[in-house]
Amino acid sequence: MKRLFGIFILFLNTTVYAQDFLKKASSYVESSAFISTSDTIPNFIRANNYGEIPLIGPFFQLKGHFHTEYDSLYDINGKLNKSDVAFGLTAVANIGATNEFLISEGYVKYRRGVFEAYAGRRKEFVGLGDTTGLHSSYIWSGNALPIPKVQIGIPNYTPILGNGLISVKGFYAHGWFGNADSVKNYFLHQKQLYFQVGRPKWKVKLQAGFNHQVQWGGRPTVPFYDPLSERVISNFDSDISTYIKVVTGVSLNKNFDGLETGGPANEALNRAGNHLGSIDINLQIHVPNGHINIYRQSFYEDGSLFYLSNIGDGYFGVDWSNKRTNKNLRIIKISVAYLSTLNQGGATGSDFNTPQLRGGDNYFNNSIYKDGWTYNENTIGTSYLAPKFLINSKQS
Repeated sequence: MKRLFGIFILFLNTTVYAQDFLKKASSYVESSAFISTSDTIPNFIRANNYGEIPLIGPFFQLKGHFHTEYDSLYDINGKLNKSDVAFGLTAVANIGATNEFLISEGYVKYRRGVFEAYAGRRKEFVGLGDTTGLHSSYIWSGNALPIPKVQIGIPNYTPILGNGLISVKGFYAHGWFGNADSVKNYFLHQKQLYFQVGRPKWKVKLQAGFNHQVQWGGRPTVPFYDPLSERVISNFDSDISTYIKVVTGVSLNKNFDGLETGGPANEALNRAGNHLGSIDINLQIHVPNGHINIYRQSFYEDGSLFYLSNIGDGYFGVDWSNKRTNKNLRIIKISVAYLSTLNQGGATGSDFNTPQLRGGDNYFNNSIYKDGWTYNENTIGTSYLAPKFLINSKQS
């Protein structure tokens, strides 16, 4: 195992800003150099950089960003503007031990009232919690290259009841994983729904909701024989009927009465696709010149959370954001987080016929989508759960 003691990293950063380019556009160019005593770039440097920093160094990086934002949501009379269009583009070139060119962002978005739709790659965060630091969010952080998708939703909390007492935000999306080592041409289904209790002027607000992600469809890179279904599996179902099962998460073997025909045993005994996500809750407290968030994300993967079998696992955190200005020293944020995946619902497998005893949650791993919850060889969720191939590369 290579030891990473005495790591020396040289980071040179130059930034050039151009304001009001093409009226409401802005752009910048950034250059960086990464040099270390080991050829493996440490995780705390790579984490939550949207896949822009490669594993192997040294290398020189040149990054350019060009984007526009919406005009003000409200006009001079205080009325909500009906619609607006914006776009973003980020290109990255890495030259050295790793040579690659990436489009880490490339999207067009459209706002109509409180609704927004976009298409392309876009840097996002899913879940209630701190968006900064290494931990970020359990299910969807900034650790991997953004997955191309089309999405429609309500991006900001919008009042629906009680003069702002109850607000809602969420989205619905379809994405394309493309090709990985184990599966080709497979898809992403994604949605989230969060509610907020508390009027805008309240000092304390409660937020809670869920997110749902599914890897589905596609075909195995190498067809395989499935002994339980007695079929050679050369593709995974991706018709409209399967899509409805993916969206609803309906069990394909609810009564444990055998296999449905037409699919591999892993799905026929469980659900169509690889389902995973989190149920989140956050208490937001506004204090003088800042606010405090106290949050928890509970994981679900195969039904264990429904029976509270894996309730011991979760992502817990507290952060304090400081809005007070200070010319000499300013602490922007203090964040403390704890992640546990030790319980996993117990030792019994997810195929156990007694639902309350279903455990052995593998979270980011899957027997069909063997690359797991990754995209472009990086974990989509928290950077603390690294893909097996990445761990092996560090141990070689």
